[in-house]
Amino acid sequence: MSGTTQRYFISYAGVDRSWAEWVGYHLEANGHQVMLDVWDWRTGDDFVQRMDEGLEQADAVVALFSKSYFERGRWTGDEWSAVVARRDRIIPLAIEPLTNRDIPPMLATRVRKDLHGLDEQSAIAALLAAVNGGGRPISPPPFPGAPATPQRSSSPPPYPGTATATTAAAAAPAKPDQPKTGTA
Repeated sequence: MSGTTQRYFISYAGVDRSWAEWVGYHLEANGHQVMLDVWDWRTGDDFVQRMDEGLEQADAVVALFSKSYFERGRWTGDEWSAVVARRDRIIPLAIEPLTNRDIPPMLATRVRKDLHGLDEQSAIAALLAAVNGGGRPISPPPFPGAPATPQRSSSPPPYPGTATATTAAAAAPAKPDQPKTGTA
């Protein structure tokens, strides 16, 4: 999906309007089309009809998850319920810290992207990663099993002939290419 224009319907609680406009602006700035009620609906429009049209025309719904978004009686419940019922794509973006207990069970298992707590550039990157989906690497990832570096002792080696040196030599295994010497 990356690099293609997508149409997004932004679903949010009224108190989160500033987040909705911020998300909508950055989606449009990156070549996508956005349906946002405060930008596209006029006074006198039928709210339910416009919402149905927006959901029908969208490639995906960007849902701004907050505690307000999940309050009983909000229209947002009708929006996400319709999307889930039609098995349309929903892109959950958490705009405040939430636990799975804060989110209805049918949405709690959805992978979501956090925008809260990030600086603006990181939040833009997270938003675009969420709408564009994952991607395969274009170069090999670094090898995760780097060889262990030899441990260096901070103390000097024992002086030859001392009890510590004799004990260390006896405990050390013979090298495979040398015969083991000493008394058994």
